[in-house]
This record gives sequence, structure tokens and C-alpha cells, in this order.
Amino acid sequence: MSKNLKYLTKNLEELGIKIESLENFNEGLESTILKAYSIKEKRDVAIKIPKEIIFNNDNDQNFSAMSLYTQEYQLLSYLKNMSFPVPEIFHFESSNNIPFIIMELLTDISKLTEKDFYSIGQLTRTLHSFKAPEINLVAMEGFTNINELIIYRLYKRFDILTHFGFSENSLPPISLLSSSINHLEDEKSLLHMDVRPQNILKRYDSNFLFTDWSNALIGYPVLEIARLQEYGECFHEFMEGYGEMPKVEKLSMLVYQLDTAIMLSVVFLSEEPDPIRADIQLKRVSSILKEIKREL
Repeated sequence: MSKNLKYLTKNLEELGIKIESLENFNEGLESTILKAYSIKEKRDVAIKIPKEIIFNNDNDQNFSAMSLYTQEYQLLSYLKNMSFPVPEIFHFESSNNIPFIIMELLTDISKLTEKDFYSIGQLTRTLHSFKAPEINLVAMEGFTNINELIIYRLYKRFDILTHFGFSENSLPPISLLSSSINHLEDEKSLLHMDVRPQNILKRYDSNFLFTDWSNALIGYPVLEIARLQEYGECFHEFMEGYGEMPKVEKLSMLVYQLDTAIMLSVVFLSEEPDPIRADIQLKRVSSILKEIKREL
């Protein structure tokens, strides 16, 4: 049993939280998910506990488990109150330096189909219609202006690409990139920023649950749409469900797409090394940069 799991067992006892049949259920990059029977809830539950106190990778540096788990608790509570489909949380513990969450156990999950992305598009539109919550989101990295964050991380992450030998193209001056997106005036919304099959669970009763909000931002809906366009999976079906896209200039959209293309390049170069996919993404980065420079 790992140190964190020993801590969890001890902490549950001290808090008087009665559970039975604690067992491993799933492993992620950052967290361990345990399955247990809750005496209070009279049902099986999931207990999520971080593997490390600090998470650190080339895309996201020095994020504490406490801040990410606090964010998850706050967002899921907010969205549940808005009747948005997210897992239910039964208990969040933050009294010590290793947080944990007791939440709904997600079972009876089926594979998403292309048609499902129509419904996911509708749900994402609903998400974007909510007033942005006043929650300190980890991925905002201390910024209150979404476009300042985008420009900051474009340059930060591009430096990582050059460290890995990428030299086909370069970023335009900060002033030009900033002016290309700073004129946007749409209402800002809560953005999930990682709408993928891995994070949208479909029950056999055809209800969906949006999970993994660690990349969430407060920003313009077109930023989320740009990310989905770069992901490429069932984008047409998603947009049919989402409906009319907010008006945005081509240059602004390209800068937002570049944010995702660079992020994916870093993933496949460093976090989940895959030379073939990294090469595809680097070519995409170069292609978008050429388009941006033509538009400037």
C-alpha cells in the first residue's frame, strides 16, 4: 500500500467516515481511484486521492494537488447546482496537505458514437450560457485576463518546442499576437477545455457526465471551439449540436488554435512521448504559424 493510501485509511478512521471493501479501481497520471462501500451513502463510491502533492510537467508546472482538488470540488458543486451533468461529490477533505474526494462511482459506461457528439455540443452550449463562476481556476495561472494567459503560455510552451529542436518557424512579436485577440468582446464563460471521449462519460441510460475539469478556464467560447477543432474528433457533429458559432475573425481563431497545437506538441514530445504524433503536431504548428503571418 502506498504512503498516500496508508494516509487515506488512517484519515478516514480519524474523520469517522465509515467505509468497507476498499480496493483499487483505476489509475490515472495524477490520481488513484479507489472503490469502497460507504455506510453513510449506502452505496459503492469512488475515493480519489493524488499520487503527488505537487504536479509538474512541461505544459503545467508546479500545480498543487490541493489547488486542483479544491477546484474540482468547487466546480462540480457549482455545476451540480446548475443542473449540469457532472459526478456527485459526497465529501471533500482538505484539512491536511493530501486532499481526497469521495464521489459518485462511475460505472455502466458505454463508448461514445459520432451521434453522441451532437448531444455533447448541445451540453457545451449550455455550459457556455452560464454566468462564469467566481472560482480561482488553477489553469488560469494567476491571470484574470484570458488573452494575457494565452499569449503567456504560447511563448512559454513554444520555448519547450525549440528545446526539443523545433526550428521550422517562429512566433510573431508579442505585440502583434496580443492585438490579434485583445479586441474580442464576447461574454466570458466557464470553459471545460478538454472535451474528449476520455472525459465525457455516457451511461447505458444515455445520460452524459462531464469529468476532469483540471484544464478549465474562464474565457471566450471560441477558445473552446478552437480547441475542439484542433482535436478534430467528430467536430462537425459537435458543431451541429452546439449551433451557431460566435463571430470571430480568422486571425483570432488561428491564435487560439495555435494554443492547442503547441500544447499537443508538448504532450507528444515530453509527457506522453510519441515521435509520430509529435511530428504531425509540429507540422500543424508550423502550418498555423504560416497562416497567422499571412493574416498579420
